[in-house]
Amino acid sequence: MRLRAPLLGIACTIAAVCLGSAPAGAAGFLTSRFGADHGQPALSTPYAVYFNPAALGGMRGTHIIGDGILALRSITHTRTDGALSPSDPAYKADPKYKDANTGENSANNILASPYLGVTTDLGTSSFRLGAAAYVPFGGAIKWNQDSAWANDPYAKGAVDGPQRWSSISGRVMNLYNTLALAYRIESMRLSFGVSGSLIVSSAQALRARNADGSDDVLGPNGALVEGRSLLEVSGLGFTMGGGVHWEPLENRKLRIGLSYMAPANFGSEMRLKGTLEQQFGSTPSVAKQIEVDLLQKLPDVLRIGAAYRLSDTLELRGDAQWERWSLFERNCVVYRDAACDLGPNGEADASKVILGIPRGWKDALGVRAGAAYWPIKALEVFGSLGLGTSAIPKAHLDAASFDSTNLFGTLGARYQATSHLGIAGSFTHIQYFDVTVSDGQSFLYEHASPSKSPSGVGEYSARVSFLNVNVTYSF
Repeated sequence: MRLRAPLLGIACTIAAVCLGSAPAGAAGFLTSRFGADHGQPALSTPYAVYFNPAALGGMRGTHIIGDGILALRSITHTRTDGALSPSDPAYKADPKYKDANTGENSANNILASPYLGVTTDLGTSSFRLGAAAYVPFGGAIKWNQDSAWANDPYAKGAVDGPQRWSSISGRVMNLYNTLALAYRIESMRLSFGVSGSLIVSSAQALRARNADGSDDVLGPNGALVEGRSLLEVSGLGFTMGGGVHWEPLENRKLRIGLSYMAPANFGSEMRLKGTLEQQFGSTPSVAKQIEVDLLQKLPDVLRIGAAYRLSDTLELRGDAQWERWSLFERNCVVYRDAACDLGPNGEADASKVILGIPRGWKDALGVRAGAAYWPIKALEVFGSLGLGTSAIPKAHLDAASFDSTNLFGTLGARYQATSHLGIAGSFTHIQYFDVTVSDGQSFLYEHASPSKSPSGVGEYSARVSFLNVNVTYSF
């Protein structure tokens, strides 16, 4: 039930945001990699519905696009002795307890994410309309199992790996359904655009959990205490965006785009409704599902981009985005319709709050620079390099919510097969910097109940590689 925003590391997050995904790419947890280098605020492509609705002003005719990402995301976590979080410090002397709760595990998952959209000029010279469905925040993860513990009488739960106190498996998805409108002033080569999005969010997370927030396997009497927690929630949200697109030179060689996407529900917490099952080892009866709400926030995003045509065959491109993840102050799992009032150390009314997770995340930045080359008029070859910063401080890092500074590169091509049909494909690799959370740097086990969780001390590494393929039909 470890809450987090979205990883995915790549595609599909509650970058998604909240439970058990992995790194997201670029900065923070954005998984909006659709379109590869063609997804940026200065370019007039069908991806402008999301990246900058004003850039639709540079398009003519009607365009229908289908885009798909297929990604391989790998993350490895080594939980070290400093992460041990027993209710009684004497347990650290037990080698079986230590073996069951430390060591290395990894997750190697194949993920997919679509983008479907249509844009049209409505037969006019000034108005543009666009619609699209896509997942800019999301993720999914399933950690490997350690079969050596499958039949161990001491700690059968250790089969799920030492990271199980943060995540065993999880899935987070925020599906945006967006309608965008742009207006172009041709004499000024200037466009303005607005968009509105209905957000369909869902999350599922399975983790090991004890009632006291520890990573105890057995109690003082030798009885099993390690439990499991399964959270499944869903809900709706809404957001709006806007932007400007300008071609300042009469020869139209320079294009500049600026856009802003407001946070979901304009900064108010999203309330996802669903169920929670918690089976603690100390409870002999089978746990019942209870109705709960998950409270969370998604960030707002500011983007700027430019493209300059040096010649008929060469164009330079660059863009940057700022994500205000500092809005993501906490996650809360509460009883249905209850409020979440957390104290400075995570303390809360247990009759209302089942689990509160102070986040303390920070804003993140992503920058990218690239170029496009046309060896022939119908073929574009493009590439880029970029850098993204992390949204998560070490104090709140764990195996369910990992992010770090990362480098990424893309290489691809687009071929205009006919006057109506365009096909593109690209490969992107994202390499995350390794992170070591040392003793005393993780605050997860320092929180008060009901916000206490086992420590995130340990070593983390991750990488994502993905293919992007898209087909555009124009008329």
